Amino acid sequence: MNLPKIFKLKKFYIIIGIILIIMIGGILLSRKNTDPIYTTVVAEKSNLTQEVSVTGTVKAANNVELAFEKPGKVAKINVKVGDVVKSGQLLASLTSNDLFAQSSQAAASLESSRALLMNYESALATQQSKLNELKSGTRPEEMVIAEETVTGAQNSLADAQIAYENSKTKAITDLQKQLEVTNAGLSDAVNVGLYALFTITDIQNTYFGDSTPEGTRLADAKSFAVVSLLGGYNAGRMSNSGLNSLNGGAKGLVNTAFQTPTEENINVALTATKAAMQQVRQTFNAISLSPLSTTDISSLNTQKSYVDAQITSIATNENAIKAQKATNTSTIATALAAVNTSQNTLQSSQNTLLLKRAGSTQEQINAQESQVKLAEANVRSQQAQIKYAQANIGNISAQIAKNNIVSPIDGIVVMQDAKVGEIIQSNTTVIKVISDNNFQIEANVAEVDIANVKIGDTAAVTLDAFGSDTKFEAKIILVDPAETIIDGVPTYKVTLEFTEENENIKSGLTANVDILTAEKNDIVTIPQRAIIRTNGDKTVRILKNTTEVQEVKVTTGIRGTNGNIEILEGINVGDVIIVSTTTQK
Repeated sequence: MNLPKIFKLKKFYIIIGIILIIMIGGILLSRKNTDPIYTTVVAEKSNLTQEVSVTGTVKAANNVELAFEKPGKVAKINVKVGDVVKSGQLLASLTSNDLFAQSSQAAASLESSRALLMNYESALATQQSKLNELKSGTRPEEMVIAEETVTGAQNSLADAQIAYENSKTKAITDLQKQLEVTNAGLSDAVNVGLYALFTITDIQNTYFGDSTPEGTRLADAKSFAVVSLLGGYNAGRMSNSGLNSLNGGAKGLVNTAFQTPTEENINVALTATKAAMQQVRQTFNAISLSPLSTTDISSLNTQKSYVDAQITSIATNENAIKAQKATNTSTIATALAAVNTSQNTLQSSQNTLLLKRAGSTQEQINAQESQVKLAEANVRSQQAQIKYAQANIGNISAQIAKNNIVSPIDGIVVMQDAKVGEIIQSNTTVIKVISDNNFQIEANVAEVDIANVKIGDTAAVTLDAFGSDTKFEAKIILVDPAETIIDGVPTYKVTLEFTEENENIKSGLTANVDILTAEKNDIVTIPQRAIIRTNGDKTVRILKNTTEVQEVKVTTGIRGTNGNIEILEGINVGDVIIVSTTTQK
């Protein structure tokens, strides 16, 4: 049926209108602003546990081969084959005199840094107090207090300057006393060395007067010792009277130091005497004992012990001089810091008095706020310096620990291959201990995690054979120093020992190991995914006033197994941290 033309036109315009409405609506919707929606957390203090998870295999326990991590001279051997040892027991150690001196110096530096921090904190409190006074105005009684504060600061500065001069004088006196002790000890050492050469000469004349190989070897060694100790050349067969007439070498330097006891002369004499006594000690080793009588051997051994005692005494005095210098440096630095602090305090109190007398302007308040911020920055900087000093002490302690072999397990010593005084190379097995436990776990730790793993760390273990509900405890007893390549990737084998025996444990079982590498309590934490890498720095975004976003640089610590990370610097408890951002139309 044909409709009238007017109806056809009306239907057409209705369709066109609907299409236009849909298009306009789509355009308006597409132009609607999108507002960001933030997912946030509040920075808070909590406990954090860091773990390294690996899979290993249960194996029957064999023995633990123990070696020093660095080369050095053996100082002590505390066990012999057959001894029963406990976990943590010190078995052997290398000489660590230099490290102990460094440790003393580092400890002194830490104390100095802590003293400076206290000064900076005091300065911050002073600056904050000044700011508060500027904002609140000055009362008459406050004016009196300000004037008294200036007087007190002047007196404190005078006292600090006197203490500083006294500390310098005491440092010189203390060092000179130690140098005098050392100087006197050097004279004794030279005399012991000379008497040792007399004994060697007597034995030489009695048994090695001919030109046999033994006699030639002894004469050569004696010649070197005489050059070093007495300054005499070609003295391999010189008589005792001839030796006694020599006054060169270490003996001459010691005489010079005795007559003119300057630090330089004493240090030169110390170095020369140390080398000379070592040379005399080497001469003993050149003597063939086979032709000697029992009496002469006994006399020779007695002189050896005297020479060894002097070598030890020289080393002790040398380290004492180093330690005294370190102490002097720390004491003088602390006293100078006190002077600087007193000067700053005086200047601050004078400025405060001026401000109180003149009244406060907005410009002065702004300037004082800047002083407060500067004082806060000094405190933060000194706190960082203390952390550095503590890390330095930890590093030296770690180096000292590397000079010790500690039994990682309870067991029995089955091999001991070191002697006191022997030079041992790193990673050379010197002691073996058989574990008295039945089973261990061997696992490979990835290169990225091995730095966090150390001997003594505890671990929670589950065995596939018993399911995840049955847990065992183990601890790390060995970390291989060399890498193991698995599928082209470097890993490091660690050995763990079950802390308790269990008859259900079998060799060959698959073990799932969660190694506890670090645990901290009451620290500031946020989710790891909130950390952003910006130009090599770690940053987070802080949401302020629900809309303002501030990006700040942070310093992080350990990473927890729960996805959180420790924040050492950059944010405070209560800051609202943006974890992620989405948009909503």
